[in-house]
Amino acid sequence: MLPAAAQLDSVSEDAVRLATLEALAGRLPGAVDRIRVMVHRIPTHEGSGEVAVSLPDHPVVPRGRLQVPVSVDNERVGSAMVEVAHFDSVATLIESVSTGDSVLPASFRYVWMDVTRFSGDPLTPARLAAMADTDLIAHRSLRADRPLRATDIGPRPAAETGDPVRMTYRRGAFVLEMACRARDRGQIGDIIRIYADDSDTMYRARLTAPGRAEWVETL
Repeated sequence: MLPAAAQLDSVSEDAVRLATLEALAGRLPGAVDRIRVMVHRIPTHEGSGEVAVSLPDHPVVPRGRLQVPVSVDNERVGSAMVEVAHFDSVATLIESVSTGDSVLPASFRYVWMDVTRFSGDPLTPARLAAMADTDLIAHRSLRADRPLRATDIGPRPAAETGDPVRMTYRRGAFVLEMACRARDRGQIGDIIRIYADDSDTMYRARLTAPGRAEWVETL
Protein backbone atom coordinates (compact mmCIF):
# COMPACT_ATOMS: atom_id res chain seq x y z
CA MET A 1 0.00 0.00 0.00
CA LEU A 2 1.09 3.57 -0.68
CA PRO A 3 -0.35 6.10 1.76
CA ALA A 4 -0.88 9.77 1.00
CA ALA A 5 -2.34 12.50 3.16
CA ALA A 6 -4.34 15.72 2.95
CA GLN A 7 -4.38 18.05 5.96
CA LEU A 8 -8.04 19.07 6.17
CA ASP A 9 -10.53 19.63 8.99
CA SER A 10 -12.56 16.47 8.44
CA VAL A 11 -13.14 13.50 6.21
CA SER A 12 -14.87 15.16 3.27
CA GLU A 13 -15.11 14.41 -0.44
CA ASP A 14 -12.45 17.04 -1.11
CA ALA A 15 -10.13 15.54 1.50
CA VAL A 16 -10.46 12.04 0.05
CA ARG A 17 -10.05 13.32 -3.52
CA LEU A 18 -6.88 15.25 -2.66
CA ALA A 19 -5.44 12.33 -0.70
CA THR A 20 -6.12 9.99 -3.63
CA LEU A 21 -4.42 12.38 -6.06
CA GLU A 22 -1.39 12.59 -3.76
CA ALA A 23 -1.21 8.82 -3.59
CA LEU A 24 -1.36 8.63 -7.39
CA ALA A 25 1.36 11.29 -7.69
CA GLY A 26 3.59 9.12 -5.56
CA ARG A 27 3.10 6.24 -7.97
CA LEU A 28 3.55 8.11 -11.26
CA PRO A 29 4.09 11.87 -10.86
CA GLY A 30 3.77 12.66 -14.57
CA ALA A 31 0.34 11.08 -14.81
CA VAL A 32 -1.50 13.31 -12.32
CA ASP A 33 -2.19 16.05 -14.86
CA ARG A 34 -4.07 13.44 -16.93
CA ILE A 35 -6.15 12.04 -14.07
CA ARG A 36 -9.42 13.14 -12.49
CA VAL A 37 -10.65 11.63 -9.22
CA MET A 38 -14.35 11.55 -8.36
CA VAL A 39 -15.55 10.51 -4.90
CA HIS A 40 -18.79 8.52 -4.68
CA ARG A 41 -18.82 7.56 -1.00
CA ILE A 42 -16.90 8.53 2.13
CA PRO A 43 -16.82 7.06 5.65
CA THR A 44 -18.62 8.83 8.47
CA HIS A 45 -16.10 10.45 10.81
CA GLU A 46 -16.18 13.49 13.09
CA GLY A 47 -13.12 15.47 14.03
CA SER A 48 -10.11 16.89 12.22
CA GLY A 49 -6.74 15.46 11.31
CA GLU A 50 -4.54 14.27 8.49
CA VAL A 51 -6.72 12.42 6.00
CA ALA A 52 -5.00 9.64 4.05
CA VAL A 53 -5.94 6.88 1.65
CA SER A 54 -4.12 3.67 0.71
CA LEU A 55 -4.11 2.48 -2.89
CA PRO A 56 -4.05 -1.20 -3.82
CA ASP A 57 -0.62 -2.50 -4.78
CA HIS A 58 -1.74 -3.38 -8.31
CA PRO A 59 -2.13 -1.92 -10.80
CA VAL A 60 0.46 0.79 -10.22
CA VAL A 61 -1.93 3.47 -11.47
CA PRO A 62 -5.52 2.19 -11.07
CA ARG A 63 -8.40 3.25 -13.26
CA GLY A 64 -12.15 3.07 -12.86
CA ARG A 65 -13.97 2.59 -9.55
CA LEU A 66 -12.18 1.23 -6.52
CA GLN A 67 -12.65 1.07 -2.78
CA VAL A 68 -9.82 2.61 -0.77
CA PRO A 69 -9.13 2.50 2.98
CA VAL A 70 -9.28 5.92 4.66
CA SER A 71 -7.39 6.90 7.80
CA VAL A 72 -7.20 10.03 9.93
CA ASP A 73 -3.90 10.63 11.75
CA ASN A 74 -2.90 7.04 10.83
CA GLU A 75 -6.06 5.55 12.35
CA ARG A 76 -8.36 3.62 10.00
CA VAL A 77 -11.83 5.19 9.93
CA GLY A 78 -13.46 3.27 7.07
CA SER A 79 -13.43 3.08 3.29
CA ALA A 80 -14.30 5.40 0.44
CA MET A 81 -15.48 4.63 -3.09
CA VAL A 82 -13.53 6.65 -5.64
CA GLU A 83 -13.36 6.67 -9.42
CA VAL A 84 -10.08 7.31 -11.19
CA ALA A 85 -10.59 8.64 -14.73
CA HIS A 86 -7.64 8.86 -17.14
CA PHE A 87 -7.52 11.55 -19.84
CA ASP A 88 -5.18 11.85 -22.82
CA SER A 89 -4.76 13.52 -26.19
CA VAL A 90 -5.93 11.05 -28.84
CA ALA A 91 -5.40 11.29 -32.59
CA THR A 92 -8.29 11.52 -35.04
CA LEU A 93 -8.25 11.85 -38.82
CA ILE A 94 -9.36 15.01 -40.61
CA GLU A 95 -10.69 12.94 -43.53
CA SER A 96 -11.83 9.32 -43.81
CA VAL A 97 -9.36 6.82 -45.29
CA SER A 98 -9.55 3.29 -46.69
CA THR A 99 -7.44 0.27 -45.77
CA GLY A 100 -3.91 0.68 -47.10
CA ASP A 101 -4.17 4.44 -47.73
CA SER A 102 -1.17 6.56 -46.83
CA VAL A 103 -1.60 8.67 -43.69
CA LEU A 104 0.54 11.81 -43.47
CA PRO A 105 1.36 13.81 -40.30
CA ALA A 106 -0.95 16.58 -41.55
CA SER A 107 -3.83 14.06 -41.61
CA PHE A 108 -4.17 14.10 -37.81
CA ARG A 109 -5.74 16.33 -35.23
CA TYR A 110 -6.10 15.61 -31.52
CA VAL A 111 -8.92 15.54 -29.00
CA TRP A 112 -8.59 15.56 -25.21
CA MET A 113 -10.81 12.77 -23.91
CA ASP A 114 -11.52 10.27 -21.16
CA VAL A 115 -9.62 7.07 -22.08
CA THR A 116 -10.47 5.13 -18.91
CA ARG A 117 -12.52 2.57 -20.82
CA PHE A 118 -11.04 3.15 -24.26
CA SER A 119 -11.15 0.02 -26.42
CA GLY A 120 -7.48 -0.87 -26.98
CA ASP A 121 -4.53 1.51 -26.64
CA PRO A 122 -5.27 5.06 -27.85
CA LEU A 123 -3.11 6.57 -30.58
CA THR A 124 -1.40 9.40 -28.68
CA PRO A 125 1.09 12.03 -29.87
CA ALA A 126 3.88 10.09 -28.14
CA ARG A 127 3.02 6.92 -30.08
CA LEU A 128 2.96 8.84 -33.34
CA ALA A 129 6.27 10.52 -32.52
CA ALA A 130 7.83 7.07 -32.14
CA MET A 131 6.89 6.43 -35.79
CA ALA A 132 8.25 9.73 -37.10
CA ASP A 133 9.79 9.63 -40.59
CA THR A 134 7.91 6.38 -41.26
CA ASP A 135 5.61 5.80 -44.23
CA LEU A 136 2.33 5.17 -42.39
CA ILE A 137 -0.81 3.51 -43.73
CA ALA A 138 -4.29 2.78 -42.40
CA HIS A 139 -4.64 -0.83 -41.29
CA ARG A 140 -8.41 -0.65 -41.91
CA SER A 141 -11.02 1.79 -43.14
CA LEU A 142 -11.24 4.71 -40.72
CA ARG A 143 -13.84 7.46 -40.39
CA ALA A 144 -12.98 11.10 -39.91
CA ASP A 145 -13.08 12.45 -36.32
CA ARG A 146 -13.14 8.95 -34.80
CA PRO A 147 -10.62 8.49 -31.92
CA LEU A 148 -7.93 6.13 -33.20
CA ARG A 149 -6.36 3.08 -31.61
CA ALA A 150 -2.63 2.47 -31.83
CA THR A 151 -3.31 -0.56 -34.05
CA ASP A 152 -5.31 1.49 -36.59
CA ILE A 153 -2.15 3.05 -38.07
CA GLY A 154 1.24 1.51 -38.77
CA PRO A 155 4.29 1.41 -41.04
CA ARG A 156 3.72 0.40 -44.64
CA PRO A 157 4.68 -3.29 -44.97
CA ALA A 158 7.93 -4.10 -46.76
CA ALA A 159 5.94 -6.81 -48.58
CA GLU A 160 2.28 -7.65 -49.07
CA THR A 161 1.00 -11.09 -50.03
CA GLY A 162 1.60 -11.47 -53.76
CA ASP A 163 4.20 -8.69 -54.01
CA PRO A 164 7.38 -9.36 -56.02
CA VAL A 165 10.37 -9.87 -53.73
CA ARG A 166 13.99 -10.07 -54.84
CA MET A 167 15.69 -12.65 -52.61
CA THR A 168 19.44 -12.93 -52.09
CA TYR A 169 20.50 -16.54 -51.63
CA ARG A 170 23.90 -16.94 -49.92
CA ARG A 171 25.76 -20.16 -49.17
CA GLY A 172 29.41 -19.48 -48.43
CA ALA A 173 30.94 -17.63 -51.37
CA PHE A 174 27.99 -18.49 -53.60
CA VAL A 175 25.49 -15.65 -54.10
CA LEU A 176 22.36 -15.80 -56.24
CA GLU A 177 19.58 -13.27 -56.82
CA MET A 178 16.14 -14.84 -57.22
CA ALA A 179 12.81 -13.39 -58.34
CA CYS A 180 10.09 -14.51 -55.91
CA ARG A 181 6.66 -13.52 -54.62
CA ALA A 182 5.62 -12.93 -51.02
CA ARG A 183 3.21 -15.42 -49.49
CA ASP A 184 2.87 -13.35 -46.30
CA ARG A 185 2.75 -9.71 -45.29
CA GLY A 186 5.77 -8.44 -43.34
CA GLN A 187 7.78 -5.47 -42.12
CA ILE A 188 11.53 -5.01 -42.48
CA GLY A 189 13.18 -7.62 -40.25
CA ASP A 190 10.27 -10.06 -40.40
CA ILE A 191 10.76 -13.59 -41.71
CA ILE A 192 8.09 -14.50 -44.24
CA ARG A 193 7.42 -17.23 -46.80
CA ILE A 194 8.27 -16.42 -50.40
CA TYR A 195 7.74 -18.51 -53.53
CA ALA A 196 9.96 -18.83 -56.61
CA ASP A 197 7.93 -19.64 -59.72
CA ASP A 198 10.99 -20.63 -61.77
CA SER A 199 12.04 -23.38 -59.36
CA ASP A 200 8.57 -24.11 -57.91
CA THR A 201 10.12 -23.79 -54.45
CA MET A 202 9.03 -22.14 -51.22
CA TYR A 203 11.54 -20.35 -49.00
CA ARG A 204 11.63 -18.54 -45.69
CA ALA A 205 13.39 -15.21 -46.02
CA ARG A 206 14.06 -12.12 -43.90
CA LEU A 207 12.83 -8.84 -45.33
CA THR A 208 15.69 -6.32 -45.55
CA ALA A 209 13.96 -3.50 -47.48
CA PRO A 210 10.73 -3.00 -49.43
CA GLY A 211 10.73 -5.78 -52.02
CA ARG A 212 14.07 -7.20 -50.85
CA ALA A 213 14.88 -10.25 -48.70
CA GLU A 214 17.67 -12.62 -47.68
CA TRP A 215 17.31 -16.39 -47.71
CA VAL A 216 16.85 -18.14 -44.35
CA GLU A 217 15.85 -21.66 -45.29
CA THR A 218 14.31 -23.73 -48.07
CA LEU A 219 10.97 -25.34 -47.28
